[in-house]
Amino acid sequence: MTELGRYSRTLNGLKSEYKGERFSYSVFASQTAQSFRKDEIQGDGTSGIYRLTNRDIVVNSDKLSIEVRDRFRPEVIISTRSLTRYIDYQIDFALGTLFFHQPIASRDENFNPVFIVAEYESENLADSRLTYGGRVAAKVGEKAELGLTHINEGIGGREATLTATDATVQLAEKTRFRAELAQSHRNDVAGPQSGNASVLELTHDDGKMTARAYARRQDAGFGLGQQPAAEAGTSKIGADVRMKISDSVDLKAEAYTQENQVNNSKRDVAEALAQWTHLDVNASAGLRLANETGATGADTSTRQIIAGMGYDLLDKRLTLRASTELDIAGQAISPTYPNRLIVGADYRLTPQTTFFAQHELARSTALQADTTRVGLRTQVWAGGEVASAVGNQAGTDGQRLYGNLGLVQRWKINEQWSTDFGIDRTQTFSAAAAPNPPAQASGGGFSGTPSLVTGDFTAVYAGAAYKDDVWSSNIRMEWRTSDTDRKVNLLMGAQRVLGKGRTVAAGLNFNQTEGTLNTSLLNARLSYANRPLNGKWIWLDRLDYQEESRNDATGTFRARKLINNLNANWLPDRSTQVALQLGAKYVLDTIDGATYQSFTTLVGLEARKDLTEKIDVGLHLGALGSWASGARDYQLGVSVGFQVADNAWLSVGYNHRGFNDPDFAGAGYRVQGLYLNLRFKFDQNTFNLNDRSQSQLPLKP
Repeated sequence: MTELGRYSRTLNGLKSEYKGERFSYSVFASQTAQSFRKDEIQGDGTSGIYRLTNRDIVVNSDKLSIEVRDRFRPEVIISTRSLTRYIDYQIDFALGTLFFHQPIASRDENFNPVFIVAEYESENLADSRLTYGGRVAAKVGEKAELGLTHINEGIGGREATLTATDATVQLAEKTRFRAELAQSHRNDVAGPQSGNASVLELTHDDGKMTARAYARRQDAGFGLGQQPAAEAGTSKIGADVRMKISDSVDLKAEAYTQENQVNNSKRDVAEALAQWTHLDVNASAGLRLANETGATGADTSTRQIIAGMGYDLLDKRLTLRASTELDIAGQAISPTYPNRLIVGADYRLTPQTTFFAQHELARSTALQADTTRVGLRTQVWAGGEVASAVGNQAGTDGQRLYGNLGLVQRWKINEQWSTDFGIDRTQTFSAAAAPNPPAQASGGGFSGTPSLVTGDFTAVYAGAAYKDDVWSSNIRMEWRTSDTDRKVNLLMGAQRVLGKGRTVAAGLNFNQTEGTLNTSLLNARLSYANRPLNGKWIWLDRLDYQEESRNDATGTFRARKLINNLNANWLPDRSTQVALQLGAKYVLDTIDGATYQSFTTLVGLEARKDLTEKIDVGLHLGALGSWASGARDYQLGVSVGFQVADNAWLSVGYNHRGFNDPDFAGAGYRVQGLYLNLRFKFDQNTFNLNDRSQSQLPLKP
């Protein structure tokens, strides 16, 4: 995949790929009205709620990641971590909101900004049009490859095209040259947009020295929303090198010039740094030269000495560190490069969990600010996070029962208790200019510029979890206050194993925000599961109470829902299964003093019969009724199931008639039309509800 020709979407259609010794291609086509969106939201120190730009998101089209970006150069991505729905976050596709299973800090422990990057498809009222494209590539000789990419989006009113060429040449065993040129045109709500982009890059890596020279340019109107917003409207030429002098000494240097085409700002930077490590001590020293021209035309010059030191104590369990950036002239002028003093400490609580605390003082004629970060740092996918991830991959029944227990606690105190806490704080004493790098584009991005946390704020959270043979519980409290709003989150859940295949669980999630928009959201859940060993009846009941209120300049709104879902399975023999669903929902809405209410019921029935050891057929029907209006909707469909692997079952079905109400479980398989369903079996052994040494009937998942 090339950089400028990148195109990653979730669509239904056709795709073909081929890769030979000399030639390769990848093409696709889709008849769709969907629109691609990419939002970049800086964390605010809480789990949510974070609101996406669009509502009515196409189900299962979400792709989320956490990116840490260089504080001085937002186009440089320091790290990326992909997220998984239900394990790491929850999404409301209708409202376009996100809620995470752990707080998202505004900055990492080195004060680099942390962003939530959300890519998704949104519903579009336009007629379906053909979207197609692809890339072809051919090898030229043994060391070069040429490629051509073309994308055409046919969405009504938002037609767009992108064409890109790329070339890669292996100049030597350790040296490579890459070039890309691209052009795009699109119709947007703001009118026609077009732009060009180019990347030239020469890299060398021989193990001891890594070097790179580059030239990049991207017009503000370029792209189809796939490129990072920080690159829009910028051009940059530079080089960087890192050399390993010995086992204890490293040298690194970089120089670049960068211009912002949107606000005509410019920055020239040259920096060199030497790093030394010996036993329990590490130290660094260097020099930074920077000249900046702001959007107003004002020039600033920076000449800074950079120095830092760290020291390990207590058999490397405790690390003390300090660093500084001081202007040689004494008083710093630039808000981007003020005089800085950073002090911090790390204490390793366990091999996977570290407590960290860090405080930064930034001072210049244009900026005086303090920033504090305190919390726990855990290796990704290690320790408690692995257990949490596995525990949440619980299939349909597990999601219903234990979805309210998806909080991540980083520090495992003992076999029963674990905890987590953190502080994220920024305080600005005076600021004549915003401390954001002028390299950040101020507009023109197809997906919008990043949503940045501005102003002073303090975010605090603390949580604890307990688990033994019969009890599991989890609680976390989050509080955030800033110049513009206040946010409170309370999350708690509990689960008890009653024995003989019975489990009860309860959870509560409360979110409140006060500011320009006053909102509150309450979700409470009570669940009971009965899956007795070798029993012919299995059933699960879930009761939910949901309340949402909103108060702003446009008026007031309050919605309350009480929803009950009862699902029962009857197994008369090993080849037959009958499933029954009964649902009831009461809704009470108040809009600007006017009250509206409704009561809805659902009855669903499914029968399945094994034809062979691995193939079965099913008949399903249902009825959805509104008591107030007397309206009725019906479902009638058939399906064929295949056991594709141990504990894995795939079914293909078609509903001749159907309906959709997302408040009732399994709504996605009652819509009219064709559907595909893949299930994995998670039975009583998965949750230790029964003794693992006892045998049981091999149920379908």
